[in-house]
This record gives sequence, C-alpha cells and structure tokens, in this order.
Amino acid sequence: MLKRTIFTILFIALLLSGCSNQPTAEARVLRFGPNYADDSYYLYTKGVDDYHTLSKLYMYSIDEHSERKIFDIGNSDGRILSYRLKDGLISFLVQYKDSYQGYEYNIDTEVLSSFDYDPETPIDDWNDSGTQAYIDTLDYGTVTFCKDVNDNTYWCTIEGVKTPVKAISDKVFSDAGIYSDDLIYIDGCIIGRVTALEGIGHGPQGIPSANDAYNSQIKKDILFSLNLETKESVVLYDTKSNNERIVGYKNNCVYLYSKYKLSMLNLDTNEKTILQSFDDNDRITFSWFGNNLLVFDDIKEEVVFVLKQ
Repeated sequence: MLKRTIFTILFIALLLSGCSNQPTAEARVLRFGPNYADDSYYLYTKGVDDYHTLSKLYMYSIDEHSERKIFDIGNSDGRILSYRLKDGLISFLVQYKDSYQGYEYNIDTEVLSSFDYDPETPIDDWNDSGTQAYIDTLDYGTVTFCKDVNDNTYWCTIEGVKTPVKAISDKVFSDAGIYSDDLIYIDGCIIGRVTALEGIGHGPQGIPSANDAYNSQIKKDILFSLNLETKESVVLYDTKSNNERIVGYKNNCVYLYSKYKLSMLNLDTNEKTILQSFDDNDRITFSWFGNNLLVFDDIKEEVVFVLKQ
C-alpha cells in the first residue's frame, strides 16, 4: 500500500512538472518578414480601464521612435472596432452606443475627418484576413493562395495554373488558413508560415487567423518554401509544438520566439543566437516593416523593442 501511494505521488509530480513547461505567453505575428513593406508606422489601440475597452488609437513611427495619439473616444460610450493604414490615410471604425461612425486621419496633414458608415457592410472589408492570400513577385506576377474550411490542401495559382502546395497539405492544417501578411518573396521562391489550429470555431469569415487564437488552440508553426519555377515545396522548419513561434526568415535563418526570448536559428549550422530577452511578457506582438522587426507589449500597451536587420 505504501509503495502504491509513493508511486501515485511521484506520478502526479511528473504530471505537474510537465504542465509547468507549457507556454504561458501569447505571441502574435501580424506581419511576417523581413519584407518589402515601405511603410514605417504601427497602429494599435489602448484601453481606459481594461484590455478590452479599445477607446484610443495610436500610431508608432519606427523612423522617429515616437508615439502619436490619433483618436480618443473620451467619455463617450463606444469602442474602436477596426483600423487600417493605406496611402498615408488611417481609416478606422468606431461603434458608439446606438450608431457607427467612420473616420480618416491624414498622417501628413494631421487632419481628422469623419464619414458615414453603413452597419450592413461586412466588417471583413476592413481587414485582410481570410482564406485567400496574394503576393506580388518580380518574375511571376501575382501569386494567389487559397485554403478552404475543413480542407487539408493548400492551393496556389502561378501564372494561371492552379497547383497544390504539397509540403503543407496535411490533415493537421484542416482548421488553418493562409494570409498575405504571412508570405514573402525571395529569389524565385515564396517563403511562408502557416499555423495549425485546434479547438477554434469557424466564424462568418471562415477560417480564423492564428492571431485570434489562444496558445492552447495552437498546435505548431511551419515555415515552408515554394519554388515558383518547379512548383515544388519543402518544409524549412517545424516548431513541433506551441512552445515556439516562427517570427521571420532571412538568409536561411529563422527568427523564433520561445520562453520570452527572441532568437535566430541558422538552418545550415543549427546555431542559435539570442537576439533579445523580454521580461515575462504574457501577450506580445511581432510585426515586420521592411528590415525592421517591431515588438509590441499588449499588456503595457507600448513598443518595447525594434530590431533592425
């Protein structure tokens, strides 16, 4: 009886020690890279009393290392629903208690104007998320990717010819999608990241982004390469679990976030270099602007690091 009790205690201790290795931080990658993006502004919201009350819109300039407040709801009962930056204009939608209102802010002139918004218009017109992705290439024009709900196959269309991306077409990606901001083009190849999800429902927009999922709903990240001439695809890196997230890729090195550390792994030598450590940031966001990687702390609501490559 005593031996059985000791064995039971040891077994429970092993289970608890295994649980302690589970990731505690939630990481999002809004824009994969390095990329050819020519903008240098990062948009984000702040709350008044808690994380979910999105009442203030801010812009961070990577070049100037400065923050600018774009909009503040103030004492009004409302929240900022969505926002986007295009051609020097910041467009955003605010939901008040009984109405919706659209706004535009000109970055150069710093002029804010309003426009009427039809609530019947689908909200997904305000973002690029979805199950279709597009990337412009130098020699092959625009390459299109698509992924349907509950389908295990990723498809791409190159110069009008539709073909499967075999390296990442697997049942583990049944609930996963593909997004334009997760793709980059390098020397005749498209490099991309896809995230396998589980336990996450399908909304009106179809497959949700991994950025809308909790860590517990993420299985793993995969980095793949697609040769546009041969149509052949290969897996460059597999995180195997949600303890590690793929952040970027350059010169056959993959940028990784794990255990509150940003690192760079050389795929040729398997040598890993720690680039930056963070103080137990429980919610953190990565976004590439050209060769600049911006890191945003979602709890502190501030930019905490910019990596220039």
